[in-house]
Amino acid sequence: MAPTGPEKADFDAAFSKLLARIPRPSSARPSPRAVQTSSLSYADDVKPWLAGPVAVALTGVGQKTCDFALLMPSSDDGKAQAAIDKDLAGTGAEDRTYRDVAYKLQGDGTANGIVDNVVVAGTETAFKDVVDATKDGKTLAGSDQFKSAVGDRANGKVGLAYVDAKAVLQSVAANLPGVQRVAAPMLMGMLDLHPFVATLDAQPDSLIVDVASPGTKVDPNGPGAASSPLIESFPADSWLALAVPKAGAALGKLEAALKSNPLIGAEFANIAASVRAQTGIDLDQDVVGALGDVGLFARGTTPATAAATLVTRPTKPGALANTMKRLPAVIVAKTRGRAKVTPRSGGFDVAGPRGKRRLLVRTGVRAQAKLGNTVLFKKAAALIGQRPTFFVNVGPALDLAAQSPRHKSDEHFKAALPRLRHVEYVAAGARRDAGLDVLRGVIGLR
Repeated sequence: MAPTGPEKADFDAAFSKLLARIPRPSSARPSPRAVQTSSLSYADDVKPWLAGPVAVALTGVGQKTCDFALLMPSSDDGKAQAAIDKDLAGTGAEDRTYRDVAYKLQGDGTANGIVDNVVVAGTETAFKDVVDATKDGKTLAGSDQFKSAVGDRANGKVGLAYVDAKAVLQSVAANLPGVQRVAAPMLMGMLDLHPFVATLDAQPDSLIVDVASPGTKVDPNGPGAASSPLIESFPADSWLALAVPKAGAALGKLEAALKSNPLIGAEFANIAASVRAQTGIDLDQDVVGALGDVGLFARGTTPATAAATLVTRPTKPGALANTMKRLPAVIVAKTRGRAKVTPRSGGFDVAGPRGKRRLLVRTGVRAQAKLGNTVLFKKAAALIGQRPTFFVNVGPALDLAAQSPRHKSDEHFKAALPRLRHVEYVAAGARRDAGLDVLRGVIGLR
């Protein structure tokens, strides 16, 4: 169903910011491997024909590649084709036909065409899969599993993605060599996996993506259990922040699974014994049993000031202190002296050659101005409905990226930068919605 009324106005406002016309750099030569900067304007070239929610289809997954397609309903195929032609002008795209459906194939293998009033862009294999499904009447939307998983979640949304997780794993397994190809499907059948459904909602100042797996049991501790209050205590000028709760407990479950596996249990025990002999660190007592919440934040907008800080909140301060004392020597030995480690109060600093790539490791953090009190963080929390687990202040991050030697000479990055500046922040966290645990990602727009 196409967005109407306020929903359509919100959609137009959001995508007009992100898809404002930014021409390709005149100095850049067309390349089949280059990431092309679109010359399209949403208002002039896309809005006149876009007729409904945008969808994504993943049709096959291999060991190194996957086949996918982006589908956009069209109310005017003539205008939609004009947009395709304009976007691909000068790229050397080749005209092809499959089952009487014309499409354009780029040098990188991307196919673009119109299939039964739907603009389809993706890998050539996925494009042909869409053509086959349409002509043979075997579309995904007609399957019982799709109807059960999606339900009415797409109502009022501008985008929809559906992933049959078990089918994806089975597709990967089918491309494995030898015995793995035979054994993997048997293991897949033992997994309790349900399809994932993602929806996209547009507001004038934000885009909201919700990902859920209908049929999956909810966390009895509630969605707030997916986030740690540690993230709110990070410095206010952090442009990247991530914090996860009870990291030690999660590692403990993984460790228990490894130990109980008859194939790798003995090998894991040997590795743990080797680590203890070489470093004096007991993985059970000094790492897994000592870790509580773990977080990471990054600050600095120039190559000289940029640094990341890894923060741990111990459940056993004494045991983790033992690990923190021993790690510097381990890092120096493992990097053969290429890393410089400086002990600090409550942790240590790690720097690469000539002081680059700085990482600070601490068992706590003290900041007078806290990230949790900033306007952007509060905006993100309000849209998620819970404290974010992940947060990026995009402005400072772009300032740092623009000064990197790689991006200073990248004409495509320079051309895209004005559009990227419309993104104010990116955040993600968990929420409870209609009885489901939902992962919500938000993009704030200016």
